[in-house]
Amino acid sequence: MIRNRNTTANIIIPSIIILVILFSTIIITTAEGNTKKTSGELILNDKKNSWTIMIYLDGDNDLCKYAMQKMDEIKEINLKNGINVIVLLDEKGENNTHCYIFGENKEGEVQINNICNSWKNEVNMGNPSTLLSFVSYSMINYPAKNYLLEMWGHGYGQKGMCNDETSYDRLTIPEIASALTKAKEERNSEIDILVLTACYMGDTKCIQELGNTSKYIIGSTDEMPASGLPYTVIFDYLIEKPYVSPKNFCDEIVEAYNSHYHFSNKYMLSMWDAGVIQN
Repeated sequence: MIRNRNTTANIIIPSIIILVILFSTIIITTAEGNTKKTSGELILNDKKNSWTIMIYLDGDNDLCKYAMQKMDEIKEINLKNGINVIVLLDEKGENNTHCYIFGENKEGEVQINNICNSWKNEVNMGNPSTLLSFVSYSMINYPAKNYLLEMWGHGYGQKGMCNDETSYDRLTIPEIASALTKAKEERNSEIDILVLTACYMGDTKCIQELGNTSKYIIGSTDEMPASGLPYTVIFDYLIEKPYVSPKNFCDEIVEAYNSHYHFSNKYMLSMWDAGVIQN
C-alpha cells in the first residue's frame, strides 16, 4: 500500500509542475503578444482602435499661421470611440518641429526623436524619409482598423507639394509614392484614405502615380483655401460613426468640404478609387 501511494504521488506531482509551467508560459506569451516596446515605452498593440488619423502639417513657409489655426481646431475636438490623431507639425523657421498625439484619455506633445532617433528639433518636411518615418511610427504605435493620412501644405501639381523653406526642399510625386509604398510593405498595412490638402494635387498624372499608395485619394484639381478641411464637421461625423467604411468616409469629407465653402464646380474637392485608377 505504501508503495502504491508513493507511485501515485510520483505521477501527480510532476504533472502539476508541468501544468503550472505551461500555464505560466501561456500567460507570458499572451502578454508579450499584446504589447510592443518602442522608444522605452510599453504600448498596447491590440488593433481595437477604429481609426488612426495622421496629419502631415507643413507650416514651414508662408502658411504657418494657417497651420497653427488647424492645430487649434484639432485641440478643440473631443475624440473618443477609438479614434487617434497624430500630427507632425513643422512651423516656419528652425528648431520648431513638433509631434502631437490626440485621442481618448491621451493628449499632448511627444518628443520627435520618439519617431526617429536622429531627429532633433527640426525636420525637413520635403524629405521622403520624414514622411516614411512619421507614417511608420503612427501605424506601429497606434494600430487601427482604418488609416487616413492627410498631407497639408503648398501644392504644385506634378511638381510636388509640402515646401519646406528652412530646408529648401519639397516632396516630389515619386518621393511621396515611394515613401508610402515602403510604409505599406514594412507595416503590411495599407492607408485607406490619402487626403492631399494642397492646391492642384488632383492633377490626373499625380493621382495615377499615387494610385498604389492607398485605397482612396482625395484632392483638388484647382486651388484650395489655406483654411483646409472643416475638421469639426468631419470629426463629429467620424466620432458618431467610428466604424464607417473608408468609401463612405471619403464621401462625407468631400461633401463637408464642398458644402463648407459653398463650392459647386470650381475649387471642388474630389475622390478617386485607387482600384479604378490602377485599372
